[in-house]
Amino acid sequence: MYAVSNDTALTGTVKTGIQNLKVSTELLNENLKAMRKSFLLKNILKSRKKIRNKKVVVIKLFLRFIFLMKPARLI
Repeated sequence: MYAVSNDTALTGTVKTGIQNLKVSTELLNENLKAMRKSFLLKNILKSRKKIRNKKVVVIKLFLRFIFLMKPARLI
């Protein structure tokens, strides 16, 4: 690591790469927020959320059923 940090060209390239990642991440977040508000995608996102919530409920009920069952006694 020490030898890599002494290379100024590589250090500068890594820094600009990290800055580019930060900027692109911020832009992506802005685009995702705009997409959530879009009337075309609102219904799709709502239906996906409902499906996801139903899956969570089913998994919770299944786990509750498993843990409430009493183990069979061995004779």
